Amino acid sequence: MALTADFASRIIHSDASITDAVAFHAELRDIEASAAGMLAPVIHSYKEVPLGGGAIFPAVAFINGWTLQFPAGNWELRGGNVDATINPVAGCYVKVTQAAAFAVTAAGGSGPTAAEIAAELVTALAATTIPVDAKKMNGATIVGDGTAGNLWRGE
Repeated sequence: MALTADFASRIIHSDASITDAVAFHAELRDIEASAAGMLAPVIHSYKEVPLGGGAIFPAVAFINGWTLQFPAGNWELRGGNVDATINPVAGCYVKVTQAAAFAVTAAGGSGPTAAEIAAELVTALAATTIPVDAKKMNGATIVGDGTAGNLWRGE
């Protein structure tokens, strides 16, 4: 993906699909850090929401009136959430996929395992008092002792 900036019109031109919001953010930061970019309004904001186990959910939002434009053709915009106005261009179709199910992990990371999630849940539950009223059942007083001939029941 190669991005170019039209600073006068506040348009970011992309010559390829954008399939990685983290890489997209890095390229936009390079443009903002360029000699011309430092004199122009900031192009975007970026946020990484941590999902645990080293996974993040990247979000890029265009600000200050900046827009995104692709040339004629079929393109994809995915790999995180990208909030940007896409300029209409004749013969250009952009498929946008945004989902919370997308996550990026750090190098070597794979996110938490089912066992790690279960252990964290058990730890959290153990640290919390769960309110239980052993004197009532569905609002009724409990009678009986739980034996076969005297089952617990509400009256």
